[in-house]
Amino acid sequence: MEELYNSWKHSSKIFNISESGKKTYADFFNDLEKSREHLKKTFAHTQLFVLEASNDYQTYVKFVSCLLEKHCVFMSATYQFVDPEFRILLENETQSSFIYIAAEESFNDISNASATKNPIILQAIQDKLSPFLVRTSGTSGNKFKFICHSAEAFVRKYLQVQNHFQTTMAFSPADTIAGIETLMEAITHQNTLVSDREKMTPLKVSELIEKEQIDYFQTTPSFLNLMLISKAFSQEKMKMLKKIAYGSEPALSSSLLAIKEALPHIEFKHTYGMSEIGILSTTTDQNDPARFKFNQDINDFKIEEGALFIKTETRMLGYLNYVNQAPGWFKTGDAAELDGDGHIKILGRTDDLINLAGRKFYPYEVEDLLIRIEGAEDISVTAEKNALIGSVIVAKFLLAADYDEQDFRERLKVFCETQLPSFMCPHKILVTREPFITSRFKKDRKI
Repeated sequence: MEELYNSWKHSSKIFNISESGKKTYADFFNDLEKSREHLKKTFAHTQLFVLEASNDYQTYVKFVSCLLEKHCVFMSATYQFVDPEFRILLENETQSSFIYIAAEESFNDISNASATKNPIILQAIQDKLSPFLVRTSGTSGNKFKFICHSAEAFVRKYLQVQNHFQTTMAFSPADTIAGIETLMEAITHQNTLVSDREKMTPLKVSELIEKEQIDYFQTTPSFLNLMLISKAFSQEKMKMLKKIAYGSEPALSSSLLAIKEALPHIEFKHTYGMSEIGILSTTTDQNDPARFKFNQDINDFKIEEGALFIKTETRMLGYLNYVNQAPGWFKTGDAAELDGDGHIKILGRTDDLINLAGRKFYPYEVEDLLIRIEGAEDISVTAEKNALIGSVIVAKFLLAADYDEQDFRERLKVFCETQLPSFMCPHKILVTREPFITSRFKKDRKI
C-alpha cells in the first residue's frame, strides 16, 4: 500500500466531493501523513481501533491511516458504536480490546490502550499485513460473525482489473464490505468518490448523479427497483452515467430489464460478493442482467448440488468467533444455477429452499413469475411454518398506487391457476402500498 500512498503525493486529481467541498489526492496524502505521524509516535502496531463508520473525508483519512500503519481497524455503524452492549459483544467475541474513535474525533483525542489475544489478528500483524474487520449482518437469528481481511489483497485485485470509471458514489454504508470496497477501488485508481451524509433516497441519488456527473453507480437490486417505482430514472439526469453495478441479493430479471429500457445507454454489471470474500470481478449478460459470469483469470467457481463455491485471493483471513472452513474452496451458502452459455443466476440462500411434500424450489423462482402481474411493483415470497401441513407459502406484494387491491387479487388468482405449478401457488397473500426495504437497501423479507 505504500506505493499507492506515494502516488497520491503530487496528484491534482479529485479524491472526495462532499458537502464540505473538494479534496484532491494531494490533500489526502498530506492529511494521511499527519495522521500517520501521530499513530507512529503514540501507538504500537498491536493496538486496535474502532471507527464510527461514516462516508466522509475525515473517516476515510482515519481508516486508510490505520491500514498504512498496519493497525487492525473496524468500522462500526453509529447505532452499534454508541451501544455499550455491542462493545462488550465485540470485545468478547474477538478476544480483543479496542480504542474507540467517534466521527468527530481524531487520533489526538483518545487514550492509549488496547490489546488482542485473537490468533488471526496477531498473525496478520506478525505478517505485516494491513488487517481490517467487518461483520456479517446477524440476520435470521444468527449472532454476528466478525471477519478479518487483508487490505493488500483488495489492492492487488483492483490493480488487475481495468479502471472503468472516473466518478462514483459512496452509496453503501461505510461499515459494510461493499462500502469499504467502494473506497478501496477509488483510491487504487485515483478516481473521485462522491459522499453525502444525508440518507440516500431515489431522488437524492438522482440529484447527485446529475450534479456531480457520476459515471458509475453501485447499489442493490432492491434500491434500483425503488428508483424505478419512484420514477427517478431520467435519461437527461443520467446522461453522464455509464454503468450501474448491483449485487448482494437475488435480482429479478423483469425489474432490471424495465430499467434497461428506461436507460438504454447504460451498461449493467451484476456483481457477486459476500463479507467473507469481497466483491468479485464479473461480466453480465446484457440481455438478461440477472445473469453473469465470473472473471476466472482472478477468481474460480464451481456449483455442486446447486450450491456455489468460490476460490479467490480476497477470501478472508478468517472468522474471529466462528469455525473456519478449510483452505481452498469457500462454501458461500448461496444457491445458483448455470446455463448453457456459462452464465450464473443466484437463486438465494441454500437455507431458503422450500420443500412442500417433496417439491423443492426457491422463493426467487416464484417471485420471478409473480412480479409479472400488472400492478405488482415488488414481491417477497417466504415459507411460513404451519401446524397442519408443515409450511405455507406467503407472498407479499407492493401494489402500485393506481391499482385496485380487490381487482389485483382476482387477477392474481387467475394467474396462479393458469401460469404457476400448483405447488408454487401462495397460500397467503399480503398486499401493501409501502416499499419493504431494509436500512441497508435490501429486500425486507419479514412478514
